[in-house]
Amino acid sequence: MGHFSKTMMMFFLPQLINFVLSLPQILGIVFCPRHRLPAFNHKTYKLECVDNHFTLINAWLRLFGPANESQLCTSLLLFQTACCTAGLAVRYLVGPILF
Repeated sequence: MGHFSKTMMMFFLPQLINFVLSLPQILGIVFCPRHRLPAFNHKTYKLECVDNHFTLINAWLRLFGPANESQLCTSLLLFQTACCTAGLAVRYLVGPILF
């Protein structure tokens, strides 16, 4: 990481969001089930949000609705790419202006 700790935080933004969302279950404030994966609907072949599972995947499904695995994976990868791009933009475009 060296001198790029702030840039690395932007790269890990989805993981940090997942950690913050999971804190109530990690700390034992809310019951933590054995696995916290979304539910698979056999009729529509889509993954659906489970209300008491606090993860980024379930939050994404709650915001954007049910999706099949391919759509969900693609959209989460695009979110990760957007976070990395924002991190690089902040580092190389905004950084010289601020420092």
